[in-house]
Amino acid sequence: FKDGYNCYLLIVDEYSRYICVFLFANKEPPIDTITTFLNTHGLKDGVRQARTDQGDELAKSAAFRKAINDAGYTLERTGAGASFQNGIAERPHRTLANMMRAMLSGSNLSSGYWSHAIQHACYIKNRLPYTSLPGNITPFERFTNPRPDLSHLRVFGSHMTVKQPRIRLNKLDATHTTTGIFLGYTATDRTVWFEDSTT
Repeated sequence: FKDGYNCYLLIVDEYSRYICVFLFANKEPPIDTITTFLNTHGLKDGVRQARTDQGDELAKSAAFRKAINDAGYTLERTGAGASFQNGIAERPHRTLANMMRAMLSGSNLSSGYWSHAIQHACYIKNRLPYTSLPGNITPFERFTNPRPDLSHLRVFGSHMTVKQPRIRLNKLDATHTTTGIFLGYTATDRTVWFEDSTT
């Protein structure tokens, strides 16, 4: 793959339906990522449960179970071949996969850009109204409070002009901008990914 990633971890907050995507180069249990996420966003009291499927990467990992238990959570696993029991995560997974494929196809970019496409899909999905939330608010709004601003959205794979960082500028340069391909936003903020098409 173009950027070295070949798998991802999808975490869905049941209360807000907010989705987080984490990219990895292999399927080793990402214990540090999970621990950091729970410490930052996890519940501090009350009923705390984490649900996963029967996949070997997490379900059979002693380190994963320990991380969940240390954070005060109980672990639930879906039945074998019963992914519907984890529908809150399975549906977003299918939705993001479909959005990712549509973005790659619509932009004529290769599958090597899948990691950028799925992060951008996650960014958009979190900012769309959700019918199961009160008042059809967005997961972003329920998770972080402010209403999302969508005025900055761009089409994945579109051409863009970017001002070069000051460190690269020279008074004699003919232009202070560069052109590239818009590869979306990261899943959690408005940082723009783009590929410089002049190099």
